[in-house]
Amino acid sequence: MEYWIWLASGSGLSVRTQHLLLGYFSTPEAIFHAPLNAFERVTGLSDRAKTALADRKITCARKILDDCRRMRIGVLTWQDAQYPARLKNIPEPPLVLYYFGYLPDDRNYPAIGVVGTRNASPEGNRTAVRLGRELGGSGGIVVSGMAAGIDSSAVYGALEAGAPVIGVLGGGIDVVYPASNRELYRRVAKAGCLLTEYPPGSRPTKWTFPRRNRIISGLSLGVLVVEAPVSSGAMITARWAREQGRMVFAVPGSPELACAAGSNELLLDGAIPVLRGWDILRLYAEIYPNITPPKPETVSLGEGKRQPSPTKNKKKIDNPSSPPYIDQEKDLGDEEKVILKFLAQGAQSYDDVLAFAGLAPGDAIMAISMLELRGLLRHLPGDLIALQEK
Repeated sequence: MEYWIWLASGSGLSVRTQHLLLGYFSTPEAIFHAPLNAFERVTGLSDRAKTALADRKITCARKILDDCRRMRIGVLTWQDAQYPARLKNIPEPPLVLYYFGYLPDDRNYPAIGVVGTRNASPEGNRTAVRLGRELGGSGGIVVSGMAAGIDSSAVYGALEAGAPVIGVLGGGIDVVYPASNRELYRRVAKAGCLLTEYPPGSRPTKWTFPRRNRIISGLSLGVLVVEAPVSSGAMITARWAREQGRMVFAVPGSPELACAAGSNELLLDGAIPVLRGWDILRLYAEIYPNITPPKPETVSLGEGKRQPSPTKNKKKIDNPSSPPYIDQEKDLGDEEKVILKFLAQGAQSYDDVLAFAGLAPGDAIMAISMLELRGLLRHLPGDLIALQEK
């Protein structure tokens, strides 16, 4: 194992060069112990790579392995049977994967990457939560980059549905980025796993995120872009997906929104438009019989308004006065109670609700989504949120 970690993280070689050497020497241990003149026989090996191979140290790899054991981080090599088969077959797959949690069963349940901009519109975040919930609720596995905005919103939706998630990181598992996602990291590790090619202690950089994106698409059958500007990491993921032969999906967005310009461009270039999670999963229904279409929503009489119980026919004067609206809900979380208290003053804009709640955007979106599921909130024109009429 330590030789795999040395080759992947301590050799200073690119992933392409690592695979080139493996093709010639077969094992990382053989590469490590090979005499320097043996590298002259490797066709395509650069002088820079030969210089890097002249300084071989195993100490760093052993420390990484010790850190993984101490933090209970699992390690998979490219030749392990448990290494995700779909990822193994992309160009330049990572030689080593570090994971915390458990790898969901992508052999019987389809994995779908869900990506988008960090600076999403309120509508984009709500859509990502809903799509994550729909994908997870029908048996899909959501694969996410765990960034703020669309990525995190989709994860919250999947977790809300009780579904497994694979969070692919641009740094070490012990380095939470963004810092506000610490609780989300914990929940994802419990419901599925955090996964990265970078060893513990690695800080994410502008270079590691594009590399991470090839893993998101590589693990997935297809990639859904919910909302993305033209120049964004989500568009890089979509390009990786196409290069890897994956399907690309996109949610149509307003042409007035710069944050949706890239995802709209994908649609013009042939991406499959998506409005609901089942729009994606139905394409894989014959391959994955374990996925299930969503149940049709039932609408009660009176266009959704609550009807009086036939067993309660007392006169109004005989009923005790009703308690305040928020007091009737006994099992709400603190975040949800705060939002309901604010909305008791009247309809509010989505942004004002987020600001008043004082929560991280992902936590606020999660709370709002839970209240919607309970039927306690309704959306009004003008991006307003109000209490559901009783």
